[in-house]
Amino acid sequence: MKMLQFVSPTAASLTALAVVVLLATTRPSFPFLRRYEPTIASLPLPSASSSSSSSKTAAAGAAAAVRRVPRECDIFRGEWVPAVAGEDDGAAPYYTNATCSEIQEHQNCIKYGRPDLGFLRWRWRPDGCDLPRFDAPAFLDLVAGKSLAFVGDSLARNHMQSLLCLLSQVERPREASPTADPEFRRVRYESHNFTIAMFRSPYLVTANQSNPVNGMWDVYLDEPDAAWASTVSGFDYVIVSTATWFNRRTMSYSGGRLVGCRDCHVTGVPDLPLHVSLRAALRTALRALTSAVGSRSGGGTVIVRTLSPTSHFEGGEWDKGGDCRRTRPRAASEAPMGGLDLDFHTVQVEEYTRAKEEARGGGEVRMMLMDTTAAMLMRPDGHPSRYGHWAHENVTLYNDCVHWCLPGPVDVWNEMLLQMLLRHRAGELDMKNLLSIRGLLAVARRHRHSATAKPTSVQALLVLLLLFAAATFSVFSLVPLRSPASSAACDAALARGEWVRDAAAAAAPYYTNATCSFIHDYQNCLKHGRPSTEFLRWRWRPAAVCGGAVAAGELRFDAARFLRLMRGKSMLFVGDSLASSHVTSLMCLLSQAESPSRSPRDADGFERWRFAAHGFEVSYFWTPFQVTWRLTRGPPEAVGPDRQGEVFAGPTDVHLDSPDVRWTSAASRHDVVVMAASHWFSRPAVYYRGGRAIGCHDCGADKVNVTVTVTVTPEEAQRAAFRTALRALVEGFNGTAILRTVAPTHYENGGWFDGGECTATRPAAGDGGGEVELAAREAEFYRAQVEEFAAAAARRGGARLRLMDVTRMMLLRPDGHPDRYGHGAGGEHDGFEIDCLHWCLPGAIDVWNELLLRMLQH
Repeated sequence: MKMLQFVSPTAASLTALAVVVLLATTRPSFPFLRRYEPTIASLPLPSASSSSSSSKTAAAGAAAAVRRVPRECDIFRGEWVPAVAGEDDGAAPYYTNATCSEIQEHQNCIKYGRPDLGFLRWRWRPDGCDLPRFDAPAFLDLVAGKSLAFVGDSLARNHMQSLLCLLSQVERPREASPTADPEFRRVRYESHNFTIAMFRSPYLVTANQSNPVNGMWDVYLDEPDAAWASTVSGFDYVIVSTATWFNRRTMSYSGGRLVGCRDCHVTGVPDLPLHVSLRAALRTALRALTSAVGSRSGGGTVIVRTLSPTSHFEGGEWDKGGDCRRTRPRAASEAPMGGLDLDFHTVQVEEYTRAKEEARGGGEVRMMLMDTTAAMLMRPDGHPSRYGHWAHENVTLYNDCVHWCLPGPVDVWNEMLLQMLLRHRAGELDMKNLLSIRGLLAVARRHRHSATAKPTSVQALLVLLLLFAAATFSVFSLVPLRSPASSAACDAALARGEWVRDAAAAAAPYYTNATCSFIHDYQNCLKHGRPSTEFLRWRWRPAAVCGGAVAAGELRFDAARFLRLMRGKSMLFVGDSLASSHVTSLMCLLSQAESPSRSPRDADGFERWRFAAHGFEVSYFWTPFQVTWRLTRGPPEAVGPDRQGEVFAGPTDVHLDSPDVRWTSAASRHDVVVMAASHWFSRPAVYYRGGRAIGCHDCGADKVNVTVTVTVTPEEAQRAAFRTALRALVEGFNGTAILRTVAPTHYENGGWFDGGECTATRPAAGDGGGEVELAAREAEFYRAQVEEFAAAAARRGGARLRLMDVTRMMLLRPDGHPDRYGHGAGGEHDGFEIDCLHWCLPGAIDVWNELLLRMLQH
């Protein structure tokens, strides 16, 4: 259902809405309203905290499924508690120096032999709630299509490197730095269209070292540093931090005039207190930031991270032998904030508050405070100390009690960051709901059911004020309800389009036979020497997706998003060897984000893959007819995709009115079932109904032990079997059932066993198939599938039925089959040498999972 918008609503429409909302906000004083109560009550409430509704709302995206901290919980106040092994792997670090290459030498405590690793065994627990572990897929889903900049000193870089290491669990970024200077670095996560940048600016304002010998710096307190100020407006999120550099020797200027110094000992120049210079610089920087970020289209978010403690040196100052050798966190009572830490923290919070108030007056900038200081005060054990270099090295580095080991306590900053972004997203959704008709009704309904709600003139006035505000903005959004009609329209839109050449995809397919071990030999075209890889260079571009045009390359598979959508759920594929190819493609694609554990086919005939980190399980059941069937030479349990050639020996008994209970009885335990079957109905078979043989196909008298006189066409048999399977599924299934339509074969100059081949190296062109035509039998298979699907959808029970129509798009891909490259030279695949039925992996059928992801999202 397309989003419905009202622009500049008329007085009549406002009046009607006012009446509806006013009635909804009063107690049931009007009897006729009770008749319509179920309709109003059935509208989903726009609640950011409801996992059941948010996980089903496209606007919330995959981020809705991640664990969230209750809004009322202050994630910045709490204590460090021992991490317990087995509780979401809480005792294990997210990464190590062996798995993340972003760790700089002076933070590499593990590499340089830190003797105790106890600092990795603690987790931050806020008062009154739990802080979830960092969820890399959820983070990337949340920031997809956006950009994030860190602005500040080396601790800002420390923060960024922690984030890069955490995200490396899902994806390693591409370097996109405009300069070779490592202090101004930029990386890009291609599959999520997400950019992270670092702008080194230790004072945030213009500064230069005027005397390297004595370490003196000139700092211009009223001039934002052009290193970031001229660029930062292009970023959606900017995390700014500074503090420790103000301890250094400085000459401070304002308005071009020297106004003070620190440790300069110059006659006539006053000593400027540290918190005063920090306040001036921070105020200048935040004003420039809010102006730049607020002026960008759509606005942006500025996050102020409070200081990392300066007080963890013990036994001397940082340059006088001070060190930090503790091996355990402190309790909150042992780490009160005081001295310079308190002065700096007070300035940061006050200037953040001032900037937030000033930002209310203009632009679209949003301000957030990441108050990490209290938590980090308790972690004197988390610094490199002397373990930022080899013990025998003759280096001039001081003991490091400023930066943080990686991995280490600093990773909590990104756990907090994820929760802050989730809250920010929830706030955006709440605002959108507030400005929507549906949101107004939801608010009204909540108020109507409150114990104290009474119809008053004040209520009516409030309703009219809300409607007047909405009219002022001239936009009312009616969030679409996911009806079967809207789903069907979107599914149909995906099926229309064309194959376009994509140079980027050619350079980097989602996976290869070297990166995915699930590819069967008969699909492994790269392994078996297919001479042309042109078939990898094409992408499906739908004409539209739910009413919106799609650019080439937009229909991409996002493994992290898919896993987020299916967290805690299960999916079942049922069908023939093409269903096996479908699930194999999915496993290869998802392996980019998480490698699943695989269980071989069990006694019940199910093969399973489990993604433990997401609680997601995929099962596959081989049932080429989907109804009860039996080989004339043995039970069906003896035959799987790897032994399907055995059935060519004779006809198969197919019971058209008897669902294959081995999978239909298991379907109710899954959230999504993907079913497909067609080509096996072309094989010799005897058909049964009510336990009695009613006809056969290609069954000579010498092949069967029953007497049948009626010929049943494969097309008729497929229609009957499919009708039986769908009825059995929808009767006991409350999830989503997806039917994938027939994928055409492309044999030319013969068939499976008489010399047919498929040597095309490019997709076919033109509407309706162009250079290729759908074979008559496959056309009838397709017709039966679509018609029986429509009939089942009309009488559906609790199941949600979806049609994945791949027939036309695959008709245009005669180049995507293994041909003779599904086996080694001189070999044979299960009874036929030339394969124009199955599809190369990686290859054209990866689009089936691109479509599957789109369907699950809508």
